[in-house]
Amino acid sequence: MEKMLLNRLNGEMKKINEGLPQGVVSLAPVEGENGPNLMNWRGAIEGPVGSSYEGGLFNLDIIIPDDYPLSPPKVTMLTKIYHPNISSSGYICISILKRRSDDGQTQVSQTL
Repeated sequence: MEKMLLNRLNGEMKKINEGLPQGVVSLAPVEGENGPNLMNWRGAIEGPVGSSYEGGLFNLDIIIPDDYPLSPPKVTMLTKIYHPNISSSGYICISILKRRSDDGQTQVSQTL
């Protein structure tokens, strides 16, 4: 893994540990044999209040591409859910997860 990418992801992990965005219950790298795998994260989000998903807890798998932050993470919903933007295999179809960032400002926490 490129040192610059590793430094960026470590910085994002520290920022996330200071306070999760509203509705995000957990967000952390997956633990590997040699410590946290900064290229694979797991997250959990709450269903929005007032929606049909209220009270639900939804688990996500987040894969960081080698050219991050220019390309967004690949996010897959692990919890089975009916939603028009989520396929039966958990693929999430929203623009922020498809577009390439020319300014390099994509952050892992933004994907949630």
